[in-house]
Amino acid sequence: MCVDVLRVTWVWMWVWMWGTVAMGQGVVQRFGMGLSGFPESVVVTGDTLWTAQVGPVGSESGSVGEQLRACLRELERIVVPQGGTLAAVARLHLYGESEEVLAAAREALRLQWPEAEHRPALTQVVSEVAGAGTLTLDAVLAVGVEDAAKRFVSADVGRLPAGRQIYVSGQAESAESVSEATLATLQSLQRTLEFLGRGSADIVQLKAFVQPASGGEDVRRAVQQFFGPDRPQPPLVIVDWKSSVRVPVEIELVAAGGPGIAGQPPIAWVTPPGMTKSPVYSRVCVIEGRSLILTSGVTVASAVGSESAETAAAESTGVLENLQRIVKQAGGDFQHLVKATYYVSTDAASVSLNAVRPRYYDPDRPPAASKAVVTSVGVRGAALAMDLIAVPAASGPPNH
Repeated sequence: MCVDVLRVTWVWMWVWMWGTVAMGQGVVQRFGMGLSGFPESVVVTGDTLWTAQVGPVGSESGSVGEQLRACLRELERIVVPQGGTLAAVARLHLYGESEEVLAAAREALRLQWPEAEHRPALTQVVSEVAGAGTLTLDAVLAVGVEDAAKRFVSADVGRLPAGRQIYVSGQAESAESVSEATLATLQSLQRTLEFLGRGSADIVQLKAFVQPASGGEDVRRAVQQFFGPDRPQPPLVIVDWKSSVRVPVEIELVAAGGPGIAGQPPIAWVTPPGMTKSPVYSRVCVIEGRSLILTSGVTVASAVGSESAETAAAESTGVLENLQRIVKQAGGDFQHLVKATYYVSTDAASVSLNAVRPRYYDPDRPPAASKAVVTSVGVRGAALAMDLIAVPAASGPPNH
């Protein structure tokens, strides 16, 4: 009896620590547990679904908890036809109008997934919400593997097959208006994909950082105009950011890369013609593989209200040190980074991040990246939030 109890207890602790769940032929493994009660990272093996931004349909004037549950109902509505479930959510990006909204939304998420081993990785940021309601979200889900030829993309959700995948850093074109800047940037992104032998029909998700927040509708209309009635419009996510008037929009994307190429390395860091190579970010990362490491957004709280260079440098160093540990725990390393997203809320945080990154990245192998200046990263005392996508190192993700 005692041995059985110990065995059950050990199995429960193992699942709590590592959280491996099979979704058809797709697999989700969860690693670590952050202070907020969400996994530090999630490893997904198989195809993934990337969603559009969803809002609290039908509960726009309700409490934060009611709005969060409405967002999840809407999320479920769009993913179930494509084989997704809320249990298969690997990562959530949560956008709220204030730190208080985000705190209440986190609590509602913990109630949605009462068992910690079933929760997704989580990145949060304060962002103005267009229209009614105070929060929105988008998600990445694990689904079973299918023939890449059956890849599905709609304005609600796109299926990214395991295998060859493309991650493009944020690109931006200057223009007099948000609409003109959006169209010019989409044309630039299309040229990037054409250089890689793909096209706009391969896009699985677009993420646009826009200023002012009211320009989000202009972005939506420009995206609809660009794709027109004859091409599938991919899922779109819009985040409020602070930028110059001449560059009101930056857009990044994820795309299917087509059939895998035998003998290719797990990652290729690509600089398209006419673009300069940077030692701290790649213009494009192309991967060949079946597993992705998705981290939560990592923050390091410092002295509240402090914007000194020393505090900012310590914060940037702490975030990158933690991410290095988290990625290694999930079976990767900083030689196999695919995508980084940085949210900074102060000038000091932005400057220090630029100074600290070169100490952690291989200049020949930096991730594709976007950096957005935002009102808040959602955690009191933090001015930087950062999440990563990586692929497992040669040994692959740990098996549990």
